[in-house]
Amino acid sequence: MHFKWDTDDTNGESVVDSLVRKRSLGQDYANSDLSQLPDEALLKDIDIAVKRIFKALRNDEKIVIFGHDDPDGITSTFILYDYLKSLGATELSYFIPNREKEHHGIQKGFIDYVKKGNHKLIITVDNGISSLDGVKKLRDLACDVIITDHHMLKEEGAPHCLAVVNPKQDECRYPFDMIAGVGLSFILTRYIYQYCKENGIIATVPPLSYVFWAAVGSITDKVPLVNVNRIIVKHAIDRFGEIKDNHIESLRQAFGRVTNIQQTLDFITYTGFLFNNGRDLNGNHVGMDYLLAEDGEIDVVLNELINLKSENDKQVKSVTEYVDMLISGYEGEGFIYFDEDNSIPYPLLGLAASHTCQKLKIPAIFLKRKENDIVCEGRCGPGFSVLEAFSYCSDTLLQFGGHVKAAGFTMAPENLNEFIFQFNGFLEMSKESIDENKVLEVDALVKVSDLNRDFWEKLQQLQPFGMGNSIPVFSVEADKEELAKAGFMLSGEKLPCGKQQIAFQWIKRNTLQIIDFY
Repeated sequence: MHFKWDTDDTNGESVVDSLVRKRSLGQDYANSDLSQLPDEALLKDIDIAVKRIFKALRNDEKIVIFGHDDPDGITSTFILYDYLKSLGATELSYFIPNREKEHHGIQKGFIDYVKKGNHKLIITVDNGISSLDGVKKLRDLACDVIITDHHMLKEEGAPHCLAVVNPKQDECRYPFDMIAGVGLSFILTRYIYQYCKENGIIATVPPLSYVFWAAVGSITDKVPLVNVNRIIVKHAIDRFGEIKDNHIESLRQAFGRVTNIQQTLDFITYTGFLFNNGRDLNGNHVGMDYLLAEDGEIDVVLNELINLKSENDKQVKSVTEYVDMLISGYEGEGFIYFDEDNSIPYPLLGLAASHTCQKLKIPAIFLKRKENDIVCEGRCGPGFSVLEAFSYCSDTLLQFGGHVKAAGFTMAPENLNEFIFQFNGFLEMSKESIDENKVLEVDALVKVSDLNRDFWEKLQQLQPFGMGNSIPVFSVEADKEELAKAGFMLSGEKLPCGKQQIAFQWIKRNTLQIIDFY
């Protein structure tokens, strides 16, 4: 692999200052005070949404929160559900769709649930922005619909409903549009609290535990850890020791030692992985069972989640090994695989695509039959948009949605060949940007003498690392004996003897993760 690095004039900046500038972390990058969050009132329709929620609370109307069956969706649903309960909501329920049974968005199962329960107000979280037909059917049932979502809007725009709280709307003035669904739920509770204060309504401040759950959903959903997302996640890490919550304490006991930034991040990621499992029928999810469990039941439901994760881990191992076999020796601008043999469970299609993308550094899509349709999950790296690719092929698709780097669709089987033809055409047009992603981008050139305690401590201030603020990649000209003499252990790629140009990540004070060399 070739290396590349930015040769822009740094004007005498330190490596850390240069990273802060290039990653747009801002001068307050070490600060995690929630007062830095933008004014919630800048979100389009948020005032309409909150006033309608309070009308429903006053009149004891039946409210249902429609979520999503991934960690972002589970934590989004919980935060809003729990806060409305704290305000005295008595006619409140939630519905978590099961992607193994129905397609993404508002489908027949939820519409039947609303009709049967005679619900009057529907609030979507991490979901709903693409469900134009589903929202219309809910409105036909005389329901008011509030959509809170962070996904891209369709070309036709947002569904016609009472309120749409989504920073990706062109007319929304909120200054950051890459927030997770759970981030929106958390921000909504903060706005609800301010509304209560201004109108003399008794309410508690959204608890610190909500920041933790918002961090879980944000990290697992792989939103960029900059701006609003960085503030939320960093606040959760910085204040972790102050959180008083029996559910989080139960999780911590199961996880083990949590005493520093990296361990806290690992713990948050572990929690998200737990909520990746537990899909149930009739709008339920074991993750929600856990979050709402009473003290005597918390450990029982947690054990169920842990067991489900253990079973899923076995499936993940099996799928990644299968994918490694598929992609061995593969060369091309993109990887397309139709799972005719049903070797990859539908919930792991996205994992298969992510694994392929990471290994080959090219866009990857995995398709399979699901009932009468074909479903797909696609993933890509920098410089390419799998969402834009699906939009280019939209005349072959029934529906599609997601993010720039992670998206999915459903399609009629008879359109498969035409879709592949169009998708390959988009790949050909994007060849230059795809090839760019195959080159390892180095954040800075350093010397062995630069790798001292002061540099390490300043580097730690850039935490948390994640999407949009990845662990920096450095390059140094050295040999392994020189690095060993400086006190470093080496992991990852094994270095040959002699001086090399080495690309590495500095993962611990005394450990370098070798990525590549030449």
